[in-house]
Amino acid sequence: MKSFAKTLKLLLVFLITFPYLGFAQSDEELKNIIASVNKQRIVTTISTLCSSGSRVVGYPGNKAAARYIEKEFRSIGLQNVHSEEFQLVAPIDKGAEIFLPSEGKKLALYCLWPNFVRTPTVPPEGISGNLIYVKQGRWSDFNGKQVENSIVLMDFESGTNFLNARLLGAKAVIFLPTKNILRAEAERKFLRLPVNIPRFWISSQDGELLLTLLQKRKSVPVNLKAKMDWEKVVTRNIFGFIEGNDPKYKDQIIIVEAYYDAMSVVPALATGADQASGIAALLEIARTFSKRVHPRRSIMFMAASGHFMALAGVDDFVQKHARKKRIFRQRIKTPINFHLFLGLDLSSHNSQLGTFYTGAFYNPTLSLNISDEYYRFRYFVPFGKRMATYAKSFSQLANENVDDVFINSISPTKGRSWRNYFSGTLFAFDAEIVTHCGNPGLALITLNDVRTAWGYTY
Repeated sequence: MKSFAKTLKLLLVFLITFPYLGFAQSDEELKNIIASVNKQRIVTTISTLCSSGSRVVGYPGNKAAARYIEKEFRSIGLQNVHSEEFQLVAPIDKGAEIFLPSEGKKLALYCLWPNFVRTPTVPPEGISGNLIYVKQGRWSDFNGKQVENSIVLMDFESGTNFLNARLLGAKAVIFLPTKNILRAEAERKFLRLPVNIPRFWISSQDGELLLTLLQKRKSVPVNLKAKMDWEKVVTRNIFGFIEGNDPKYKDQIIIVEAYYDAMSVVPALATGADQASGIAALLEIARTFSKRVHPRRSIMFMAASGHFMALAGVDDFVQKHARKKRIFRQRIKTPINFHLFLGLDLSSHNSQLGTFYTGAFYNPTLSLNISDEYYRFRYFVPFGKRMATYAKSFSQLANENVDDVFINSISPTKGRSWRNYFSGTLFAFDAEIVTHCGNPGLALITLNDVRTAWGYTY
C-alpha cells in the first residue's frame, strides 16, 4: 500500500500541474494536497469493492461495484453523475458440486473459465467415476492408476497437465489450490481450444477432505454435477463531471478513466483486490479535484466495466460518443469531443509510474509497425517529456529519487522501448481503443510489476 500511495500522489501532481487541467499551484499547496492522500480510505475502498463477490462481468460483485462507485461519485460532489449500460456475453457459473455416496456429503465446486467456448457443464444426471489424485499431473504421476473414466484431482500448480488427464481418458479434472499461485500459472489454465474436459476448483478445506478419503480407501466413487452457461449480461460505465472554471476552456473535456471489473480463471471467485487499485485511485483523484483543485477544463471521470472482456467498456463509450470517421460519426447521437483520454491501469507492488501511447491489445506480438507506430510516437513524445518534468517536481517535493517514481515510457532512454516494461506479461490498455479510433489517449501504468496475484481468486 505504501508503493501505491506514492503512485497516487504522483498522479495527483501530474493532473494538478498539467496545463490542460489545473491552474498553477504553489509548492506549499502541492505539499498539502500530497499530504491529503488518505491510505486508510484507499484500503476501505478496495475492501468494499472486494466484499460483494466476483467482479467479473455478469456476477453480483460487478453490479455491486457499479452501485458503490456511482454512490461515491455523488457523495464526492461530482456533477451529472450517470451511467450507460451495454451488453456482453459472459460464462455464468450456475453451480457445481461433487457428491460422495460413501459419506453422504456434497462439496461445492467452482467452474473454471470455459475451454475456449466449451463450458464445464455436464449432463443433468452428472458424471460418475472413481476419484484419483495425480499431484501435478505429470505422466509419471499417473503410473499405477486407473485413469480412464475417472475424476482426477490435481494440484492447481500443474501448468497444462490437465490435458494429460484428458488424453488418458479422464472425465473431469478438479484443481486443488496450492500456496502462492502466480499469475502465469493461472493464465495457463485459459485454453484457446474447445477441449472436452470439464474443469473445476475446490476450496482447500474440501480438497483436504478428499485427500484424506483417498488415503483411507482404495476406491472413492463420486458423482459430479455442474452447469455453466454463456449468457447475455448487462453491465455499465459510470460517469461524473467537474466543470472547468475557465469560460474559454470549460467546454474542452479531459477524461480520466479506470476500470472496476476483475478477472479470474475461476470466474465466480474473482476478488480482484489488486485489480481494484486503478478505480480506488480514480475515486481519490476525483475527491481531491472536487474539494481542493479548480481545473481550467472540464474533467469527465469514467469508471469502466468490461476491461477484461476485450476492453468492452471503453469500446462501448467510443462507439457511442467518439468515433472520428465520417461513416461512424454520422450515427452518433451524443458526440463528446474530448481533448485527451487518460486511462489508469495501476497495481500496488511497485511505485514506478509510466505513460504509454500503445499496448498489446491491437499488437499482441509487440511487433514494430513503422508506418503506424512512428506517427503515434511523434505525436505523444511531448506528453512524455512534459510528464517527466512534473515527476521531477514531485520527486523534489516528496524527497524521492525521480527514477524510482516515474519512467518516460514513450521515449525512454538507455536503448529501451515501451516494450521493455511489460515484465514478461502483455497488457492491454483501455487507452488503445481511444487512440485507434482517432482520439488522443494515454495510459498511466504501474511499471515493473508482474501483477502476480491477477487472474486467480485473490
